[in-house]
Amino acid sequence: MQYLKYDNLEKQYFELLLKFCLKVDKTLFISSDVILKDATERFVEYTKNNGVKEVYVCWSDAVKEAELLKTIEFEDIKTNKAFDNSVWDEYALKNSAFILFRSEIPGVFDGVEERKVVEASRVKRESCKIYKQRQLSYQISWNIAVLPNEIWAKTLFKEDNFYDKFYYSIFDMCMVSEEGDTLARWKKQLQKNTQLALKLNKLQIKELHYTAPNGTDLKVKLTPNAIWLGADKGGIVVNMPTYEVFTFPGANGVNGVVKSTRPLYYNGVKIDNFFLEFKNGKVINYKAEQGAEALGFLLKIDQGSSRLGEVALVNCNSPVANQNKVFCNTLLDENASCHFALGNAYPTTCKNYQSISKNANQNGFNLSIVHEDFMVGYNQLKITALTDQGEVVIMENGIIVL
Repeated sequence: MQYLKYDNLEKQYFELLLKFCLKVDKTLFISSDVILKDATERFVEYTKNNGVKEVYVCWSDAVKEAELLKTIEFEDIKTNKAFDNSVWDEYALKNSAFILFRSEIPGVFDGVEERKVVEASRVKRESCKIYKQRQLSYQISWNIAVLPNEIWAKTLFKEDNFYDKFYYSIFDMCMVSEEGDTLARWKKQLQKNTQLALKLNKLQIKELHYTAPNGTDLKVKLTPNAIWLGADKGGIVVNMPTYEVFTFPGANGVNGVVKSTRPLYYNGVKIDNFFLEFKNGKVINYKAEQGAEALGFLLKIDQGSSRLGEVALVNCNSPVANQNKVFCNTLLDENASCHFALGNAYPTTCKNYQSISKNANQNGFNLSIVHEDFMVGYNQLKITALTDQGEVVIMENGIIVL
C-alpha cells in the first residue's frame, strides 16, 4: 500500500474513533499514558475542532508507577492515591464517553514484584466500580484503541523508521487507507460479524469442543441464555480493530486443558507459554514458563477470576494476524486469534441478564472484577459444536467454516 500523507491517515484514524466508534454527547474522557502525549494532544485538538465541548485527559505514567511499586510496601498499595481511579466514576456518572488509548512499554515492570503489579491493578478496578458496571452493560459509550510509542515500535520493527512503520501497521489493521472509504469498510466488516453471530445463534449450541496438536482439549458448555455478538452495540464500537464474535460460557461447564498460543501481558507482566486445566468451570491446575506468579495471583483475585467469562472466535487470517507479529498487546493479539477471557462476562451476551442474581456464577454467568483475555487460536485449532442436530464443525485449521 502506498501511504500518501501521514497526517491525513492519522486524521482518518481519529475520525474512525470519534465519529464511528463513539457516541459523544458533551464530554469525552481520555485515558492515556504520558508516553503518548504528542499523539493524544493531537487527538484532543481534533475532538475540539469537531464539536466536543469538554475533554478530560486522565494521564497515567507507567514508568513512574513501576518505580513506585519497587519501593512501596505491598500493604500500602490499597491506600496510595496513585492507584485511585475514582475520577473515572465521576465522569461515568456524567454519562461521558470514554476512550482508552493502549500502548505497551516492554520491560517497564521488570524488577517489580508480580504480586504488587496485580494488587495495583485490583485497587484501580475497585476504585471505579460505577465506571466498570456502566462499561460492561454498555450504559456509556466507550472504546479501546492503540497508539504507538517509540519503545514498543522499536521492539517490533527493526528499520530506522520504526515508529512510522508501526503506525502504518496500525492503520492497516484498522483498515485506514487513502483508497476508498474507511467508514464504509468498517460498516461492511461489522455486518460480517453480525451475520456470523446470527448463524451461531441459530445453531443453538450446547457445547464447544476445542482440540489442537499443542495439547488443547477443552469442552465449553453454553447456556440457553448465551447470545453471540460482535463488538458493536447500540451505535458504538468498543474495540478498534475488532474481528471477533463472542458470547459467555457456562461458568460451571468448562472441562479440560487449554494452552496459550500468544503471550498474555497482564498490566505489564508477561505471562507466556501457559496452560490452564478446568474442572466444572474452575481452574484446578496451571503452569507458565514465564509469569507464573502473576497468573496465580490473577486466578485468586476473587471467586470469578478462575472461571471463564468470554469465549471468542477470530479467524487466524484476520488483518491483524496477517501482520505476522506478536504485538504483546491484548487488543491487537486477541484480534489475531481465538481467545477466552478469565473473569467477568459481558451482560449483553446474556438474554435475561437483568434477572440474574449476584450469585450469577452459580447460574452460569460469571461475575468478577477482572476480565482478562488470553489467546488460544492458531492455524491448527479445530472447534466443533454440539447442537440438537448433532455435531457441526465451526472452525478448521484456524478458519471459521460456517
